[in-house]
Amino acid sequence: MTNSGEILKLQLYPRSTEAVSTEVPIETLESLKKVAGSREMSVEALMRLYIGRGLRH
Repeated sequence: MTNSGEILKLQLYPRSTEAVSTEVPIETLESLKKVAGSREMSVEALMRLYIGRGLRH
């Protein structure tokens, strides 16, 4: 736990990225859009989240 006066600092380290393109079934994309909307995030961010989880699993 932190003290109420303590400030937490998030440090992000830049990483190289590369754009990729893939085909996704329309039904899957619609489902991704619904989930992303409910989490207030973009579809792209949700896909990155899912890919990262899958790799860590």
